[in-house]
Amino acid sequence: MKRDPMKDDGLANLISTYRKAFLVPENLIHYSEQDFKNAQRRFVKYMLRKRDLSFAIPKHPVPQ
Repeated sequence: MKRDPMKDDGLANLISTYRKAFLVPENLIHYSEQDFKNAQRRFVKYMLRKRDLSFAIPKHPVPQ
């Protein structure tokens, strides 16, 4: 069975988006290097299950 490259790219993009969302100064200061990796992994798994993209929506949309 062949894999769908479009689906794989979408998942990779989603994971990348969630990883970037975890890179806030609060998390960078709080965790050690190994704990940061584990926490980021758990955050990504949680967000993939929840599928929440509300952080990616601009709070002040540009008027048309």
